[in-house]
Amino acid sequence: MLEARGLSRRYVLGEEIWAVREVDLALAAGELVVVAGPSGCGKTTLLSLLGAMERPTAGEVYLQGRAYSRLGPWGQALLRRRHIGFVFQRFHLIDHLKAWENVALPLRMAGVRGGAARRRALELLESVGLGRRALHLPGELSGGEQQRVAVARALANRPLVVLADEPTGNLDAASGRAVAALFDSLRREGTAFLVVTHHRDTFLPYATRVLEMRDGRVYGPTYPGPEVIE
Repeated sequence: MLEARGLSRRYVLGEEIWAVREVDLALAAGELVVVAGPSGCGKTTLLSLLGAMERPTAGEVYLQGRAYSRLGPWGQALLRRRHIGFVFQRFHLIDHLKAWENVALPLRMAGVRGGAARRRALELLESVGLGRRALHLPGELSGGEQQRVAVARALANRPLVVLADEPTGNLDAASGRAVAALFDSLRREGTAFLVVTHHRDTFLPYATRVLEMRDGRVYGPTYPGPEVIE
């Protein structure tokens, strides 16, 4: 479904820095792949490249066989909107919007009308156990609840792939395990997840593969996890 070939990203900041180096990676439907590694090893840059938020210095990314480089800026924006969901470490919820309005936002941006967007948002919040919190503002929710709202938002447009950047980094252990279990339940429905984290143990019970990232390179797999949905 999602594939990277020879993916590299170089920055020149007084000196040459290779944040991502010649990464080959394939992600299939129903997989939950974890990329673990220390801070500064290139994990967030890798997600930015896979999510068409940055252009690589070398290599290519494909979604369902279609190369990102063949798309202009507008085409890449549409690809992100329609097919890729993002879950961020710091949630990035809009403070003055209620939970359901945060989830509905990508639907409205995609042209879904108000009533339909609200119904879809409420269904998603119910699926992540927050049906009763739909009318609450982010500041009225716990960290774990805010992250579940962010997960629901990432799923709003039924993406093929969800890219998650340290999704449990700001959560306590129990909330982190709950998010990992939620990812597992959703990947069993066919959504592909790629999670970058330095809290690998949280996702070990659910990962289909665990890869290691060091100095911009990806190594592995190191762990055979649950069966992938065919």
